[in-house]
Amino acid sequence: MIAIIFALLLLPILFAPLETAQWASTRPLRPEPEKRKEFGPAPPLQLVYFTGVAGYSGDFLARREKALLDQIQELCPGITVHHDVFPYSVSNLPLNGERVFRTLWMWLHKWRLKIPNNVFDVLIVIRNIGQLLVSADPRYGPSYNSGLAEVMEERLHPDAPTLFLAYSGGAQMAVGAARKLEGFLTHKPHLVALGGVFTDDPGIAAFETVVQLRGKRDYWVPELGRLIYPGLWRWQFWSTWNRYRRSGKFRKVTSGLHCHVGKSDYFGFDKLPRNTEKTYGEQSAEWVAKMVKKWSNPTCRPEVRAE
Repeated sequence: MIAIIFALLLLPILFAPLETAQWASTRPLRPEPEKRKEFGPAPPLQLVYFTGVAGYSGDFLARREKALLDQIQELCPGITVHHDVFPYSVSNLPLNGERVFRTLWMWLHKWRLKIPNNVFDVLIVIRNIGQLLVSADPRYGPSYNSGLAEVMEERLHPDAPTLFLAYSGGAQMAVGAARKLEGFLTHKPHLVALGGVFTDDPGIAAFETVVQLRGKRDYWVPELGRLIYPGLWRWQFWSTWNRYRRSGKFRKVTSGLHCHVGKSDYFGFDKLPRNTEKTYGEQSAEWVAKMVKKWSNPTCRPEVRAE
């Protein structure tokens, strides 16, 4: 019985490449070059948020995630925030879109709204992990990441400084998309990963700076990539990832006492110990705003202080 359940749970991962293969089969072999559309004035900075593997759609954002983005925008008036990209779909199709298992995903989502972090959430998580593995796969990844980049090009200003803010597995999706955006963005983007899970995707070199914010109680999830991807192992000094680390562009920063999932995670509404005026989520927002201040145009000058 256990073996049957385990096999059923693996099915979403085994069939994960099919969506990308179907999308790629509908693309023209030699697409005609598109004319560059007209853009207005560039914002001080454009921020793109990549949700974690529990994500459901680009339109739906958990209340705690929305609160974090609102706090960042309040600290940095004038920046543009994009959170309507669903990184676990090559075409930005939400789980409640025109899918074969649409009814299942909608049912699971309703249960999530009634009982957060229930046992059925694992089905959505496994499904999205499958798409993460596709993004990092050298065979299917180029097609998947091209589709994700196309979705982002419809939203981004090519001449504005760009910051990718990614949570957990969203870090890999940001890395995959960044490589395909190199010909579109004038400036190399920056990446801030909240407990980010990385693979050895060579797209990391497309970033000007990568900062991994990691809580002191976020023990094992950010290390998952090391178990699967040899390019992250230190002894493989020739890998793109290790060369990028040695360049000084990759930094690990301890964000505080955050855990990975729970009331005291990077979005948490719980108050910090010995600080009844600030929540875990507000502390994360201040860390990100500090990065925005450094990388954006002078219009955005948030005054923040790290704990």
